[in-house]
Amino acid sequence: MIEVQVIHLYGAMKLADFAAIADLHRKELSGTLTSLRGNKLVTGMYKRLLKHDGSIAMAKENGMLVGVLSYTPNYRKLATLSSVMFHPHTWLRIILTKGPTNTIKELMDARSVLQLIKVFDNQMLYITTLFVASGRRKSGIAQLLYDVVKLDAEKLQLPIVVDTRLDNEIAHRFYEHLGMHDFRQTSLSRILCS
Repeated sequence: MIEVQVIHLYGAMKLADFAAIADLHRKELSGTLTSLRGNKLVTGMYKRLLKHDGSIAMAKENGMLVGVLSYTPNYRKLATLSSVMFHPHTWLRIILTKGPTNTIKELMDARSVLQLIKVFDNQMLYITTLFVASGRRKSGIAQLLYDVVKLDAEKLQLPIVVDTRLDNEIAHRFYEHLGMHDFRQTSLSRILCS
């Protein structure tokens, strides 16, 4: 049986849950800039999310974490220069893995996404991450997690916004199935909106 727990406050999250989320994040989103920077940075990202009005929905099966969706109404507070500069030595790992050119491309694309979603003026719920353990995909867990943000969006009468990589067809089909549509596109990302 899948249980979904939603955390809205930093103090309500257990340290063990932060660690489990960071581990699953790095496993399932292994090629992302955040994952490559290490567990400490991933954990810090989720802590900052909760400290800045964000929420984390966790799907657990038999007490084991199998999926996570995080979202925020205040994306600009998360995407700041200080978040990029947090643990600056971790960028060496990214540059060694992706190369300087690809690292710069990804950073510039993230900046482009931020610029494009400014039109919402933080009047949205922005999905920052959604991932499910590889062995549990196609079992409805992502839908259960999405239903959490959808319920909040309906209560607040706000659109849901997400960006995915252009080559992530699975994510595109998933969000389109949920009724989301194209908003904008960058060189690397597709932005969808409910």
